[in-house]
Amino acid sequence: MLRARALLSMGRLNEAVTTLSQDVPPVADNIEYRITLATLTQQAGQNVEAARHWSALIAVDDSQPAWWVGLAIALEAGGQAAGALKAYTQAAQLPGLSPSLADYVRNRMTLLQAG
Repeated sequence: MLRARALLSMGRLNEAVTTLSQDVPPVADNIEYRITLATLTQQAGQNVEAARHWSALIAVDDSQPAWWVGLAIALEAGGQAAGALKAYTQAAQLPGLSPSLADYVRNRMTLLQAG
């Protein structure tokens, strides 16, 4: 984790993702690690991998709206509009979204529903 953070601070996102991807712990053993990996893979444009990591996190705890938003963004970026809409909808139904993130979710839902 420390090496990946150092690489990221130097602007070396892809190397940070590669470093984190080498020895991925089970979600339940290190949630922070998996959140970081999901976020960085998403930033690196690896949408399928990001969605896989967000899904693994959600499988452990489906009450985290930010994880649903992460999954929705990854699915949407990967061209899976129907899945993204479902994930955004789930995020919107859970308590704890910040006002700005709730606005973003509502906007994305409206756009996806419009086709």
